[in-house]
Amino acid sequence: MKIKDFYLVKLLLYLYKRFFERNPLILLLLFALLLNVVSWILVSFRGRPENYIIPLHYIPVKGVDKTGPWFMIYEIPLAGFVILIVNFLIAFNLLKKDLKASYLIASATILLGIFFVIASWSIAFKV
Repeated sequence: MKIKDFYLVKLLLYLYKRFFERNPLILLLLFALLLNVVSWILVSFRGRPENYIIPLHYIPVKGVDKTGPWFMIYEIPLAGFVILIVNFLIAFNLLKKDLKASYLIASATILLGIFFVIASWSIAFKV
């Protein structure tokens, strides 16, 4: 029995050919959304209702330089999500005009998503 005989593999190949082969921006969008979800999950470890002020920004040389209430910790993934939406709207509008520019914008969004995950991780685990 070959691997291509399995129905799940056939379904995945069909979905790949149908959606991602023609427009790889959708695949880049899904990866950027995955990074944003990881950022939300990391921040949710730390962002619970508390009565005291929590550290929001840490510099190894100076220590904690920004503090605030518990809900301010969600600014990082929210900013990442807003940037993701704006950049992909621009990328999809540029798709017909300039293909390379739209791929560049989508790739830059993924790079920014990685930076937001690193920032969320450093806030969540006090690194």
